[in-house]
Amino acid sequence: MDAVANNHTTLDFLRQPSPGVDQTRDKTTRRATTLSLLANVTLFAVKLWGFILSGSKSVLASLADSAVDIASQLVIYICYRRAKHVDPRYPVGKARLETVGTIISACIMALSAVEVIQVSGAEVVKAISTGGTPELEIGFWVFGILGGAIGLKAALFLYCRSHRAVSDTVLVLAEDHWNDVISNTAAVVAAAISSRNRDRLWWVDPTGGIMISLYIIYSWVKLAMKQIDQIVGRSAPDSFIEGVKALANAHDGDMEVDVIRAYHFGHQYFVELEVVFPPHKTVAESHDVAVHLQQKVEALQRVERAFVHVDYQKRDAPEHNIDWSRTSLLGDHFNPRAPCG
Repeated sequence: MDAVANNHTTLDFLRQPSPGVDQTRDKTTRRATTLSLLANVTLFAVKLWGFILSGSKSVLASLADSAVDIASQLVIYICYRRAKHVDPRYPVGKARLETVGTIISACIMALSAVEVIQVSGAEVVKAISTGGTPELEIGFWVFGILGGAIGLKAALFLYCRSHRAVSDTVLVLAEDHWNDVISNTAAVVAAAISSRNRDRLWWVDPTGGIMISLYIIYSWVKLAMKQIDQIVGRSAPDSFIEGVKALANAHDGDMEVDVIRAYHFGHQYFVELEVVFPPHKTVAESHDVAVHLQQKVEALQRVERAFVHVDYQKRDAPEHNIDWSRTSLLGDHFNPRAPCG
């Protein structure tokens, strides 16, 4: 699902958002969340009915996925709503809650998949040890249920994927719907093979449940690692930094860009710029140019906050007590706590 998570293939972030863009993003997120929740509740009900009648472990894996979809989606929605709530105790906002909700959902998904693996594995061991064949009764209605789920989830995936850059919430929903398309397709194939020759191919159905669960674990762990990178503060892509650099260089003829740092702070970016003005520039002149640059950078898509530090000369040593971006340039014995200068 790299196609879902990759939001930086172009320099679209240089387009400043139009008025009302926040309201549009909120509306899109609410619509995607509502449609996904309704779909998950409906699919859970019909899959539960299908599992009770068939006993298929592949259908069980798909059922567990739908059940956890509902729980994780509630977590994501609560985090999204809390992130929008203004609280003076959080001076830079709570947008990181969306990222936290994604990680929690990934953990829930992975744990539920582990449970399905345990149930399916126990059935395989029991069948081998006793020499019996697990009961499996699959009719065309089961394939109809799973086929309908595939079509519905595919449509929701395409919708959420087209709006994946709106927020972490929509991105996670797109990932979830894609996983459901894969898992339901695999469930149909495994159930069809087992039902054709139950005496010899009974093992295909529980094995299909295990394989579906392993894929679910892999995809959600992969997504969780990306979200962890965002919370930790992974650097923005080079294309983004180069775009900010070009914007800053064209801002004022007397100003020279010294250092640019852009890094994740949740889904959005924090941008730090260190700029140099001639010593003869007054404080008032430098301040006004720097504030104007800050506003221009903060108007870019994906930028949550920008900080512009003004200096009158370039400096080789880092100006912060801890500056991990320069430690590799200063040698293995660099002490990040040591004073500069």
